Amino acid sequence: MLSLTSRIGLTLGWLLIAPVLAHAEEALTLDAALTSIAKVVAEKVKQENATQIVINPITDTGDLTHTAGTGLTEKLIEKLKAEGIAPALKADLIFSGDYGLGEAESGGQRLGFPVGRLAFKVKKRNGKTLVDSENDIPADRQPRVTDLGDLNKMGNTTVALPPPSATTERNKATLDALDNKPGLFEIQGTRLRATGAPYAIELLVAPATGQVAPRAGAFRPAKLEVRDGSPFLKVEPGQALAVRIINEAGHDVASTVSIDGLSMFDFREDKADRNEHVIIKQGTAGDILGWFRDAKVSSAFLVADLPQDHTKSALLKNPAKIGSITITFAAAWEKDNQRPADEFVHNRKVGVEIIPGGTIEAPYETVNRQIGEVRTVLTVRYDKL
Repeated sequence: MLSLTSRIGLTLGWLLIAPVLAHAEEALTLDAALTSIAKVVAEKVKQENATQIVINPITDTGDLTHTAGTGLTEKLIEKLKAEGIAPALKADLIFSGDYGLGEAESGGQRLGFPVGRLAFKVKKRNGKTLVDSENDIPADRQPRVTDLGDLNKMGNTTVALPPPSATTERNKATLDALDNKPGLFEIQGTRLRATGAPYAIELLVAPATGQVAPRAGAFRPAKLEVRDGSPFLKVEPGQALAVRIINEAGHDVASTVSIDGLSMFDFREDKADRNEHVIIKQGTAGDILGWFRDAKVSSAFLVADLPQDHTKSALLKNPAKIGSITITFAAAWEKDNQRPADEFVHNRKVGVEIIPGGTIEAPYETVNRQIGEVRTVLTVRYDKL
């Protein structure tokens, strides 16, 4: 059996079975883990002749700076809906879940790669436990994550990952980032950059009144500070945020933008749309001014707030006092001869992606790009007031 330990010596009772090691090159994705959870939960709910369940926010109870649980909760809700189960603010059945990140271990030996563990319970309101994943699910079926892109997003890290061809170095960089080791990032004026990476971000702020979005021209770069070894942004009520993504690489970049694990696309109107990235061309910058709603309209990123006109907002409230804005970077290319030399061919993904417009009202342009593995993750934390 494999267990996980944190890099600071705390032993954790999480299990990962040996067959995963034999297929370590086949990364276990967060999406697959959440799918497996949804199927188990849906089965238990249906066995109780019910169709609704209370979904408590998924949290990392061992590290309160990890705020991606809001996004995990949203994704689980969508998968439960696909199974015919509706989330409710009050029901007889209650779901609770948590996650944690650490280094894989076997027989007391650390194995040099990170693993994410998700655990959950389904209880009745009277306290009776219907399923406890850590005790009731066979070890080889317990939800685990080894995909480095997913792990860095779950851990809200700030790190430059070595090229996709350097697996061992990528694992070490991820573990160092999860440990919040010093020297992994630089703050240059108002720009945040992972050390040695050709990508950077600036966070922009503008005054906002109620639900009225500020003008695009009102945003100004905000000063970052270092708090507890991490980049931090001081924000105030009555402000809106925006993210400027800066690509100084010799290739186009595909970025994801998430706040507390919620993708900028999670409140889009077209549920058939599967876009998850924005494309920033080489040598340029692009501003993300809000939650994407459709090709013409976005909802401003208001401080400590979700779009109030969205049906899921009440279900996704994050109880944490600290929030995180996380941006990932992966190489993107249109034609095979544009693929970076250090990108594995078999890692390519083909998708339709979106180039950010200059203002909230500006239309987005849809383009075809192939997308490689995550190369850099930048996270800025902020107080949720």
